[in-house]
Amino acid sequence: MEVNKISAKVLKTEFLCNNIKLIRIKVDNSKDFLPGNSIALHINDSQKYFSVIYSSFDYVEIMVKLSDSKSTSFIFNELKENDVIEVSGPHSKAFDLSHSDHITFIAGGSGIANFLYAVKYLYENKSAVYVNVIFSSRHPEELVFKKDLDNYSKTPNFKVHYIVTNSEPRINQGYLHSFVKDNKGLFYICGPKTMISDVASYLKNLKVPEERIIYDKY
Repeated sequence: MEVNKISAKVLKTEFLCNNIKLIRIKVDNSKDFLPGNSIALHINDSQKYFSVIYSSFDYVEIMVKLSDSKSTSFIFNELKENDVIEVSGPHSKAFDLSHSDHITFIAGGSGIANFLYAVKYLYENKSAVYVNVIFSSRHPEELVFKKDLDNYSKTPNFKVHYIVTNSEPRINQGYLHSFVKDNKGLFYICGPKTMISDVASYLKNLKVPEERIIYDKY
């Protein structure tokens, strides 16, 4: 199926830490992007998908982590303000945030990008959903958007939990036990493949039904 590409302008690039950047892109259909959607950047005859971390009336924002991928490295190092690129989307299925009264987002590293828009959306719309965010990262400087997340956690039904794995144990079954509320909540997971497999296995061992465990590997 042919992808409908549109021209878009880079409005802003900003370092969040030494290996993670925020990129703001002006797109005409920004209002079509919902929490859980991604956008594809078509660069040098290749395409790379990124979770949309925020969508405004005329732009979307993505988070790019430097990697060994040639296309990702180009986007991280070479894209500049006012560059015109081709994009497509929305891609990926939007999250269904209206059918559970308890949602736990579990992110490993840059996997937090998959959930930032959803968490912000629930916060700004004063949702009654009880939200837990478990954000695990190897280094403290990679806990990006911590200031925003800490602000959300001032709301009674929002709780944010950080784990820095170079100085603390990784997420394990014992740690997750307290987040399982009668197995009725939804658990969204995003991170490296091994982290996804381990966390999903822990939740299943804690009797969370498989249909309530939703994950995305990167």
